[in-house]
Amino acid sequence: MKTIKQILNLAWKDFQIIIRDRGMLAVIIGMPMLFGLIMSSAYSGNQQNASSIEIPIAILNKDEGNYSQTVLDILDQIDVLKITSLSKTESLEAVNKMLLNGEYTAAVIIPADFSSGIADYSGAEISLLVDPQKSDFGQILKNILDAALAPVVVEGEIRYGIRSVMEAGGITEKLTPEMAAASEAQTLGVVMTRLGSMLSTSLIPVNLVSTARDPNAPINFFNLLIPGFTVMFSFFLVGVVGESIFREKDDGTYRRLMAGPMQRGEIVAGKMLAFGVMVVLQVFILFGVAASFFSMDLGSSPLGLILLTICLSLVVTSMGLMVAALSNSGKQADSISMLLAFLLAGLGGCIQFGLTPLFLQDNFIATLSRFVPQGQALWGYYRLINQNAGIVEILPNMGILLLMAAVFFVIASWRLKWN
Repeated sequence: MKTIKQILNLAWKDFQIIIRDRGMLAVIIGMPMLFGLIMSSAYSGNQQNASSIEIPIAILNKDEGNYSQTVLDILDQIDVLKITSLSKTESLEAVNKMLLNGEYTAAVIIPADFSSGIADYSGAEISLLVDPQKSDFGQILKNILDAALAPVVVEGEIRYGIRSVMEAGGITEKLTPEMAAASEAQTLGVVMTRLGSMLSTSLIPVNLVSTARDPNAPINFFNLLIPGFTVMFSFFLVGVVGESIFREKDDGTYRRLMAGPMQRGEIVAGKMLAFGVMVVLQVFILFGVAASFFSMDLGSSPLGLILLTICLSLVVTSMGLMVAALSNSGKQADSISMLLAFLLAGLGGCIQFGLTPLFLQDNFIATLSRFVPQGQALWGYYRLINQNAGIVEILPNMGILLLMAAVFFVIASWRLKWN
């Protein structure tokens, strides 16, 4: 009981000193919110611009058959394409001129023998012309056309197969051309109906389940960005912890502490408690403001958020004490802590580029991010906020953070110079 009281007294003394440092408070609370506002606005603007993209294309269809009409019907269903049908009398030179003038991004030219080439299995070809100044769209539009042509190719292959079987079996010779065509059409209809049914009702269906939120709801980028910036700036306290250690050594506070009955571990624990409370307050203030004013989702497990934040605070404070233990001066401790804060923030994925967090990607840096405390803390927050996870799902993240904190604590207690 006496030990706990001594730790609390030391922690309260240090906490009072911490909250008087307005510059530090601005860094760990004001900066994450400012960065979140700027980055969220940028991402939101990019998403709105991306969702409103339209690619103007011209289609010159010289074919009279059903196959070309099937392709046009499929292209009409693609929202990103703004299609203009040209007159069949337009020449290739006129279409080229339209592209060079910037009227269209691309032009699709369907030749007159398109349907007949598919019907007799001699082959058909579609031309895609792209504005030279917008050549990046070429591969995108080619992929779209390939997808639109797939049903036509399948029907052509099936029709050719039916005709080949009928000819090989001598059925065609026994029927009039009209009867052969009718039999071919009937068989094709049965096969295509069955194929359509198979495609619409898969043997192995994929059940899309969203337990986190409405999949049609717009993305709230505060969910993705604020946890990263919060974790990143919380590690700026590592330098503050180291600086406080050397400041107290310089003014003789440590000598007074060592003259008292407190053990080394108790002094370290008191320091960790003071700065740990600061980390917890930082997270709760930032998350509370983001949830209240910017509709940030906090998930369905408040207890999970509290426990994960406590684990984060233990890692931050124990790392600060370890840096102080391994440094020879307050200036050196501050330099090391700043280097670690930025380096580990980058490796941990605190600064996010794109919608997929670093720790969920499949590359070497993503694997490395899981071995730094920032990466584990962010992974836990991501599960709670964006995947509606509970305490059980984040137990691995909390366990790794506690293990890291224990290692840092042992090193700090062992190497910290008390003279």
